[in-house]
Amino acid sequence: MRVYLDPETGDMTAQPTDAAVAELDAALANTLRADDEGLTVEHHPDGSLSLDLQGRYGDVTMVRIGENGVQTICNNDADQILKNLNDKTSPTGLEVK
Repeated sequence: MRVYLDPETGDMTAQPTDAAVAELDAALANTLRADDEGLTVEHHPDGSLSLDLQGRYGDVTMVRIGENGVQTICNNDADQILKNLNDKTSPTGLEVK
């Protein structure tokens, strides 16, 4: 079963709208970042160091379940997550465990 959100109303629908193309929101896109741009090490008086990751390096897993029950799993890859979000076909074939 697939459920789509209407981008204008936010209501759930059984069919995607033609104009509906899923995009990563800013928070999810930031979670998937794995670069060190703008990150700085903070030195503490006790000699310890810390690094504020600013919400980056998160762990995101997406599972698509096709009509025949086959699961397609994607981890921490923004391009693959977008591809799976926008894929209108159902995966087929044997499930590999």
